[in-house]
Parts: sequence; structure tokens; C-alpha cells
Amino acid sequence: MAKKLDDKEVYELLKRLWEQKIKPHMLFLLLKTHEDGNFHRGKQLVDQGYDLTEVYDGIEILVAKGDLTRSGKKTKITAKGQRVLKLVDAVIESASKIIIT
Repeated sequence: MAKKLDDKEVYELLKRLWEQKIKPHMLFLLLKTHEDGNFHRGKQLVDQGYDLTEVYDGIEILVAKGDLTRSGKKTKITAKGQRVLKLVDAVIESASKIIIT
């Protein structure tokens, strides 16, 4: 089981994500797109109007972390990616209660 992070560690982790210009919303969208377990191409999202750089950088991050697997130009979610997506869904549910609209 993963070590529970204290508030300072969570703050530092979120700060590093921001400094590295990682787009958590794009990572979530990519995982959600792959949720059906089928192979997908980043071009599908770019054709829908999403930023090309954000889409392909996000795919590279998720492949490197083992959340997506690549087969040619297509990617598919892994079991690890499915677990991450479930955790992210829970976080988003909590975050939606504090986001100011």
C-alpha cells in the first residue's frame, strides 16, 4: 500500500506538477477516452479541437508511467491506468465541492 502523504508533501507534489506544466485535465481526458478498453489515437481528440501539444504530451506521459500502452500509433489503457482513473474520479468528486464557479 502506498504511503499516506502529509499536507506539505501533497502541496509540494502539486507544485511540481504545475511547474512542469503538466496538464492534469488533459491526463484525465485521455484516461477517460480510453476507459472503454479499446485502442484510440490522439488524432481523435485533436480533431475535436483539443490542443495538439497537450494531447500528445499527455499521451507520452501516460505511456511512460504505464497507464497507457502503445501499439503503433494507437494507445490503450492498462490495468494500472484503470485503477488510476478510478482514483481520479474520486478526487474529482471531492474537488467539485470546493471549486468556485
